[in-house]
Amino acid sequence: AWRELRTLGVYRKLPRPRLGSRCWVRTHTRRYIKATFNDVVDFRECTALNAGRLLCMSLAYTEEGVTEWLQPMVQALLKFYAGRAWAAGDAKVAATYNCVCKLLGAFLDPITYWQQLKDMLDGDAPVDLDQRIAGVRVLALCVEGSVEVLQSIQPPDPNLGMGRLSSVVPELISTLYSSDLLLSPTEELRAVLWKLLRSFLGPLRGDLTDVQVSQLLFVAVALSAKAPEDVFGETAAASSQAAATTTGSLEEEELLDVEQLDEVLAILGRDLEDGPKRQELVDAKRNEEAKAKASAAAAKAKAKAAKAKKAAKSKKMAAFSLDDLDDSDDEEEFEESDEEEDEDEEEAEQQQQQAEGGVIVEVVTSAPASSSNARQQTNNTNIIDDDDDNEDALDPPASADAATVRRWKLFRRALPDVLAQAEGSFQVFRSAIYLAPLELLLQQAHSSGPLLERLRAFTGRSANVSTRLAAQTLAMHLALRCARLLQSTQGAHKGAARLLANIFQLLGAAQLEASESPKSLSYKVVVSGLSLWRRFLVQPEVDPRWVLFPAEESSKSLEWLTSLVADQELYKRYHLALEHAETSVSGQEKENFVIKKTREIREQSEQRAAISRTLAASVLLVGLHRLQADGRPVPWRPDSEPGSFAALFAGAQSLFRAATPKLEPPFVKPTPAYLKLYAAELLRVLLHISAPPASSEQPFALQDDAAKAIHHMSAPRSQPKLPATFEAASQREALATDFVVTLVDLNLTLPPDPNAKHAPATLDGAATGDIVLGVVEEDLLEPSSSQASKRASSAVPSEVSRLLQQGEECLSWNAALALYMLALDLATLCEDGFQAAVAKWRRRKEQAKVLIAVDLLERSKRVLAAARG
Repeated sequence: AWRELRTLGVYRKLPRPRLGSRCWVRTHTRRYIKATFNDVVDFRECTALNAGRLLCMSLAYTEEGVTEWLQPMVQALLKFYAGRAWAAGDAKVAATYNCVCKLLGAFLDPITYWQQLKDMLDGDAPVDLDQRIAGVRVLALCVEGSVEVLQSIQPPDPNLGMGRLSSVVPELISTLYSSDLLLSPTEELRAVLWKLLRSFLGPLRGDLTDVQVSQLLFVAVALSAKAPEDVFGETAAASSQAAATTTGSLEEEELLDVEQLDEVLAILGRDLEDGPKRQELVDAKRNEEAKAKASAAAAKAKAKAAKAKKAAKSKKMAAFSLDDLDDSDDEEEFEESDEEEDEDEEEAEQQQQQAEGGVIVEVVTSAPASSSNARQQTNNTNIIDDDDDNEDALDPPASADAATVRRWKLFRRALPDVLAQAEGSFQVFRSAIYLAPLELLLQQAHSSGPLLERLRAFTGRSANVSTRLAAQTLAMHLALRCARLLQSTQGAHKGAARLLANIFQLLGAAQLEASESPKSLSYKVVVSGLSLWRRFLVQPEVDPRWVLFPAEESSKSLEWLTSLVADQELYKRYHLALEHAETSVSGQEKENFVIKKTREIREQSEQRAAISRTLAASVLLVGLHRLQADGRPVPWRPDSEPGSFAALFAGAQSLFRAATPKLEPPFVKPTPAYLKLYAAELLRVLLHISAPPASSEQPFALQDDAAKAIHHMSAPRSQPKLPATFEAASQREALATDFVVTLVDLNLTLPPDPNAKHAPATLDGAATGDIVLGVVEEDLLEPSSSQASKRASSAVPSEVSRLLQQGEECLSWNAALALYMLALDLATLCEDGFQAAVAKWRRRKEQAKVLIAVDLLERSKRVLAAARG
């Protein structure tokens, strides 16, 4: 309709302004540009928006001429993105300034804005976190603008590579790789770093080296890593139940931004299939570099030889005389010097020939082999032993899909670097373990490899409590993956079996080391570790032999469990740990604690010791029940070393007598009834551990009328067996003496009256009234019960918490019942010991002990005779 508009062109993207207008604007820009920078940070959004639009148009016309004002412009942009204008969230303002940053990247040489912004990735930058986040955002937008310009070239140039970004991207990747921003990023910082990573990764992936791919994988893993949850302190103010209410999941992979992580991993693994083609380009570049170096070396050697020849001749001529003509030695020296000079010249010529052609063939033919040999050498140094069971792990499974194959190849190439760099960041290490294929992790799992070294450091006493808790959960997650691999291979995968054993050896050693000092002893770590071990041992794919009995050394896991159960001074250790925690928090010495605080510390230490020791006994019972269920022999360690039958039996037996005090105050509290109950059950299970599953004893369940149940005991269904250390009569007498003294210390009327009033066990709101020792609560509940999932995440299992809530009388009578059931075995095995003890007590006129011992022997004979009859 309008003839004037017929020739008007409409563009989706505005064309480049004409030369005259660009020159005119560039001439007059300096008159207003600095005033515009002041309006950028104006508190009024309209003013900031107008200033941004003016900057957009100015950049479109001045182009690279804006380099003159780059430093104040960058400062203005940093103030904008770190100030109220950006925090207001206005979409138009944000889009305008994003466009300004992209135009900077489009028109300027990347090295110019990189020099202005690279300090934002450095921990020594003298700016606060908001300024650093703003700087990373500006850098990401600038890089994105540079990449868009690179992609806009038509027709595409395959030889262009990264263009002007080639001087920035390698340094950007290495700086980001070592930046402190990856350690514990906030949500906003995490989003900005993802934006920076994605700004160049996709378009420039084909031009990245293997080292850069490894570094970017570490960055991606760090950004997806979830920091360990903060926990309350170890003070007495936090109750023992609140201090360790839940534990981590063995199945859950604690990752953040999973979608972005998967996208980045797909990009990083995209070009790995073209490895030979990419390797040819790398080798060609190496050949050129080698040729240039060889040429330079040959020229240098030739010049050096000529210089030496000239110096030698001048020296000889200076010392020459007519009398020397008669000396043949000088002639020989001249001949030798000439020969040396000829050899130097020949060597220089050979180097020159190698530079022209020979080196190329050598490098081309040897570079791929050297690269693969280097990787193979790296893998060989990380293999657990010289067995061939891990060689297949170098290739992905044949049934894997394309995405799995790409991730496999990516982690095979970059995993060692990621684990090496994760030394100071647990969350990065955890994410790498979650993401990496297990077979590749096994390549790094030898005793001095980075996997076990990092795990040892994060579970050790030098780490904080939050990290130790999370590291234990990670170790159990990795152990469960190994157990499933072992189950799928029917226990034939030696690498998985060795890593599984090493994990529990490492965890047991870490707990033993931490218990040596009150500064490192943590109730939360102890209870969480015990709960995770208990849940791991009841998994159907787990064989307790894999974790409790390492092949070539004593069992640290059984040593820790046994020492925890037998430690009668554990409440003193917890008391010292609580005092240390209170002193650290309040700054007061323990002499200045008020009476209320002192009482809280004493009560909390006793409660924590009770839960820890009872839970450790429960874990031992769970493991023994699993060992007994399959009917296979138990691979006990020899003699009395940790992990042997004798060591475990002696640890449980030690609860029958008071320990010698080693800590102040110089006395030890008597063993409570619930621990005597567990000790009796442990000894009874150990005596029948070699029995076939059909003849194994039923787990002990708390009885409402335990006194009456003593009169209705049944004989054991298998023949008990004592450890080899009890061959001496004195050992059997000591066991019988401790056993009877333990019954006397229960302070009950024994032998029990069959008509005595029973002490009921409280249900405590549970779905079932059964409290069975060494049996997981979920086995006692219906599969549809909601309490099963609720108890699965509790650090203190229901068995332990409900048992400790029972009345003193109920626990005492059930302990007496467990001891009487154990007496059916001991009366047969240690009859001579009981007889000797009875004779000794009669001489001392200790009638109570005589009465109980005689009743035990007679009752055992009646029960056993009735079973045989």
